[in-house]
Parts: sequence; C-alpha cells; structure tokens
Amino acid sequence: MICPHCKISFFEEWSTPHAMVWNDNHVAQGIKSSACPNCGKLIVRIVEGKLDIDSEDFVEDSEGKHIYDEEFTVYPTQSEPMLSEDVPEDYKTDLFEAKAILESSPKASAAISRRLLQVILEDELKIKGNNLSKQIDKFLELDHIPSHLSKSIDAVRVVGNFAAHPNKETNTGLIVKVEPGEAEWLLEVILSLFDFVFIQPKRIEKRRKELNEKLAKMGKPELKG
Repeated sequence: MICPHCKISFFEEWSTPHAMVWNDNHVAQGIKSSACPNCGKLIVRIVEGKLDIDSEDFVEDSEGKHIYDEEFTVYPTQSEPMLSEDVPEDYKTDLFEAKAILESSPKASAAISRRLLQVILEDELKIKGNNLSKQIDKFLELDHIPSHLSKSIDAVRVVGNFAAHPNKETNTGLIVKVEPGEAEWLLEVILSLFDFVFIQPKRIEKRRKELNEKLAKMGKPELKG
C-alpha cells in the first residue's frame, strides 16, 4: 500500500483485530493498525463483519481467518490524496474519478481502475496485448519488480475472480459485477504502480544527481550508469 503519511509504498502487516462492539443484527466492529516502516507513523482502520455468537468474535473462514465485510481508514484522516507531480495528469484524473465514484458505484470505479492499469502496462512499460491477465504475467517476468508490487498486481486476478468474469481480462473498461473489496484493491494497486513507475525513478535520479555533485566537489568520479 501507499503510506497516507509519507506517500512511500510498503508491504503492510496489520495487527489482528477482534470484535469490540456489535449490534442486535450481530454486525461487529474492531480496530486494526499497521506502522509504516519508512516514516514510522501509524495507520488505523475500522473493520466490520458478522459476529460469531459463540466466540464473541468475527466469523472465520475455513482456514480460521476472520472475515470482514468492510474496512475503512480512520487515521490519518484525509480528503483527496496528494499525488506527486511526477505522475501524469491524465492518470491522476482517472484515479481521482475512480475514487470519487467508489462508494456510489464500485463496478464503475473498478472498470476505470482496470482500464488504467492496462494503459500503464501498455504505454509506460510497453507490455502489449488485449488480455489483462496475460499482460500481468509479462509484468511479473520483468526484472527488479518489488515483491510487494508483484504480489499486489498478481492478486488483481484473484480478488477480481477473473475466472468467473472473463470480460475483466479482455474488455477491461466494461462495467461488470465486482467482488467484495475488488474496487478498493484496484485503487491500492494503481497507487503502488504510480510509485514504482513514476515516483521512485525520479526520486532515485534526484538522489544520484545530488551525490554526483558531492563527488565532483570532492574530486572523485561520478557514479557509473
């Protein structure tokens, strides 16, 4: 995910939330948190799901993991996310549109995000093709892909249940049924991809330039490559 504090991408590890409160319909809420390894600041989310009356905790799946129907960030509180100027404006516009309609139409939001994902793979990483799943395969074969980003993009197919919805592969902009959490996951993936494709290269280039300037002042050769 992208840290909402420092805007640096990292692979989050959340604390395990337990049901803290619930209502007469046996809908429970709890709190989970994760710390950004880059800035050290806390991120807090509320999770919501069905209550297991016997255990007085969230219902579990077959693997013994809690099932949450919804979750949302409560800290830090933010309005529209600030994106680096290194991200092209067209891509920012699409992301903000997908985010703006997320609550009212997750299907439309996911369609915009899937199409945006495919456009970035095609135009920025030169991965051609009319099948998003195959393009993802080619992306995973690239060198120097951070493991957290590989896992996130590979999971797009699983979270979106591509096997049941083949149009998500061949017609990415089509508005079709979405799985729980799919639209939200796609937004997270797009932000991570922005960081990898646009933000990090510029940050590294800037740091190399600064280092080369220091080396030049010391009479030492510049970094190679």
